Parts: sequence; structure tokens; C-alpha cells
Amino acid sequence: MISNKTDFALKTVLAIASQPAGRPLTTKAMSERLNLSVSYLESILKALKAHDLIRSGKGPGGGYQMNADPSFVTVWDIAKIFETPLTPSTANPHEGALVSTDFELGLQQVIEQHLTATTLAELVDVRDWDVPTNSTSNNRFKFKPLPEMFIPRAPNSVFQLSMRC
Repeated sequence: MISNKTDFALKTVLAIASQPAGRPLTTKAMSERLNLSVSYLESILKALKAHDLIRSGKGPGGGYQMNADPSFVTVWDIAKIFETPLTPSTANPHEGALVSTDFELGLQQVIEQHLTATTLAELVDVRDWDVPTNSTSNNRFKFKPLPEMFIPRAPNSVFQLSMRC
């Protein structure tokens, strides 16, 4: 009942939501993590951004972040962007078709209720968020820390040479 695009959209949003606040996720990193082409991923991201679920930043340190609190975003909020709901149709007078449509509509309601009851916060793994980061890896460019400054223990000038001997 749920399309592949909806499945990948949910995985994309979960990947973005699993990032700690202030740490955007790049398209390249998502593409590699989800094993999707960049163009297909961008089509998903465009739709999610149009519905204000995510936001993006450009340039160094840019990427995608959640635009809403994951505890208030349901799985149905994502699914309804990519799924077209069934509508009751009375155009076909064949009774077998009406029974099938009623069954499908009932199944759609059950799925919608279940997806509405599940929030992203319930699905996101935030165990890594509470890990304290040391100050050396806190810079956004990921430079290695500078070595400690070496202060030589030698005379400062020629005139101090006679005092040491």
C-alpha cells in the first residue's frame, strides 16, 4: 500500500531527524547512507522542504535539518505528501467493485490511523546525542588540534651564556 518513494522519504526524514540539533546532513552523506541516487534524493527533499518539514543551508557546513520537532511530526505527515488517498467511487455499478473499494478504504483508514499515532521521535535513535564532545573536535572544519607549544629551556641571548656555565 505504501510506495517506495514514501518509504525512502520516511528513511530520509529519519536520517535527518537522527542528527543532533545544529548538525546538518548533506545530500551526499544521505545518498551514501540510504544508497539512493542524488537526483532521486533531491526530488524527495524538494517535496519535504515544500511542506516545511525540513530546511536547508547552503555552503560549507550546510545541509538539511528538521524544521519541526520530531515529537510533533507523525509518519502520516510524511506519507500523505507522497501517497494519493483513495476516494469512494460510485461510478461503477458492479457490486464486486464496490465491495473491493470499501475494503480498500477501510484498510486505508487503519493504515492512516496507525501512521498518525506514530511520531518520528519514537523511531529516531538519539543515543549518540548525549555523548559529550571534547573541545578539540568541536570545530566545524574538523582540524586536528595543534600540538602543545614547546618552550625551550635555553638562554635567551648571548649574554646569558656566561651565567649558566
